[in-house]
Amino acid sequence: MSLIATPPSMTDASHHHNSLKADIILHSSDNVDFPFFKLLLSLSSPFFNGMFDLPSDRPEMSGLDNRGGLVVVAVDETSRVLTTLLSFIHPSNPSPSFDSLETSRLVLQAADKYGMDDVIHKVEAALMSSDFMEHEPGAIYAIACSFNLEKAARAAAKLTLCHPIPFPYSPELEYASAASIHRLLVYRQACIKKGLEVCPELALRDSGVSCSICPSAMNELQGFSVKLWLWNFVQAVCERIQEAPCGDVMQYVASARPFIKLAINCQACRNTAMEIFCRLAQGLKKEIDEEISAIHLEVKV
Repeated sequence: MSLIATPPSMTDASHHHNSLKADIILHSSDNVDFPFFKLLLSLSSPFFNGMFDLPSDRPEMSGLDNRGGLVVVAVDETSRVLTTLLSFIHPSNPSPSFDSLETSRLVLQAADKYGMDDVIHKVEAALMSSDFMEHEPGAIYAIACSFNLEKAARAAAKLTLCHPIPFPYSPELEYASAASIHRLLVYRQACIKKGLEVCPELALRDSGVSCSICPSAMNELQGFSVKLWLWNFVQAVCERIQEAPCGDVMQYVASARPFIKLAINCQACRNTAMEIFCRLAQGLKKEIDEEISAIHLEVKV
């Protein structure tokens, strides 16, 4: 960053970053001018606060021309990043958003450089409420760990459980440390273990279903007999839990229909089969979510 008297060929930023009442100009690395406000920058950043407190006779401040009566501060950020960064400072934009995860990372990088703690917290909240969280939780986890965003890291890690691994590649994964990825995998294995414990336990609650027609499966560890159509379905669910250990696992089990058909074709089971399947689905979501919420993900902050 530097103070410059005559920026090269420049373009003025549009919208609220181009105010006639501005008292400072930020000049982006791609030659876009952002007229802005010293007060907002000072309140948001100890870096800028210290800069604006420098006496005018200091070598850094004296002997410089200005443009339109305003000092020009050249920064390393591009206009795209600077637009978003200033949106988190300017009160006229209460809900800033990102056009990409790369932009969010670069904004966090700039906010960290300038000591903008409030902006970092706002960016974390914006990440957690963005569509990227659902579709690219692995990438958000990588970003969150890179900037010590504990809440976002935990929320993203939980959502990664709904996606089989390896996750789709994202350039943001390049910025995650091997240690943070290792912690995510350890967390995932703990969630899988809990899910595999919960599913059979729920099935055993229906071990008393009376039917002399359908074959049964013996769970030798527990000593209970469960109808084979239900137990085979539980095994299919367990296979899916190993791929995606989340509470919504039932919606991903495409193989449910053959087991339901077997149960409905049995005259003794058909009246209770759908009730059992629905009870298992509801119980799995509730209990897996509860068990996962109790599992601790280590996040280095």
